[in-house]
Amino acid sequence: MKKKLPVEKLLRWRFETARAEAPPAPPAASLLAFARPWWETSPERFQLAIQRLGSIQIAHAHPTSKSPQSRIRGRVPTLLVRTAEEIETSVCILSMSLSEGRMQLSFQCETRPEPDEQMFEATLVSEATAKPLFCALTDKSLDNEYRLSAKLSDDLAKEWERLKLTDRMPFRLILRSMASSS
Repeated sequence: MKKKLPVEKLLRWRFETARAEAPPAPPAASLLAFARPWWETSPERFQLAIQRLGSIQIAHAHPTSKSPQSRIRGRVPTLLVRTAEEIETSVCILSMSLSEGRMQLSFQCETRPEPDEQMFEATLVSEATAKPLFCALTDKSLDNEYRLSAKLSDDLAKEWERLKLTDRMPFRLILRSMASSS
């Protein structure tokens, strides 16, 4: 008959085994690099993306217009970055709300996402200055809508608090496929 081991001794043995098998902790410098946004870790790639993003033109019509161009309202120029390609496209903003400094945004891509693109890293870039505002991860819903939620800086939240869905958006988007986020 086997002798019963005390739980404490069993847990201590499991802890020591796990510690011996664990890889070494990463250096602090690499942990700090992981926390930096991609535009700081890849400034050349970011500048190329900004140039392409700046070249995307979408006509905006007056909201009371009855022309087909009026449907363009609520579209945001977007650069879709995948591993092997970059696509100039746009997204249609479906909803946007700001509450207590937190932005909730949902949109649909004009370009059909790949089946494995369940998430994007969305970088919002200022329309006026071409500087990155913030970066957030998106989630995909069943109906091919993407949603993001992000805490805004106090200045940005104050500036955008009166922004309506029918207004021209003060940002452009860089959507990086999670498979290509290097």
